[in-house]
Amino acid sequence: DYASSGQRARVNFARVIYHRNVSDLFICDDPFAAVDSHTGAHMFSKGIQHSMRGKTRLLVLNSHLELLRQCDRIVMLERGEKGVGKVAFNGSFDELEHAGLYRLLLAQHEDHDDAKIQQEESLAAGVASGSASA
Repeated sequence: DYASSGQRARVNFARVIYHRNVSDLFICDDPFAAVDSHTGAHMFSKGIQHSMRGKTRLLVLNSHLELLRQCDRIVMLERGEKGVGKVAFNGSFDELEHAGLYRLLLAQHEDHDDAKIQQEESLAAGVASGSASA
């Protein structure tokens, strides 16, 4: 298999769009995670908003949080006791922003990205130092 993760994501998303007449409910688990922000915005606009208009669309987003602005309703979950999720927020984007939660989400996402970059740099440094000593 020579397709990149972004290519596979686009093909899988195209399959959902192709079969849009099969169901009135679509659940997509972070469909834009493997694509850049420009491609994700295009997929959202042309696929979710245009091609799937009139359908119930449930999106799980862990990336591309800027797309939340265009969602009708946002439900934010948080890990509760014993790992069981609970609803932390349920409302519109304006309500999310007014409550200060959008800024918090962006900060958490940025912190997660920074930690991921640091981890990747540490792994790269470990590989580089390991290959140098070999």
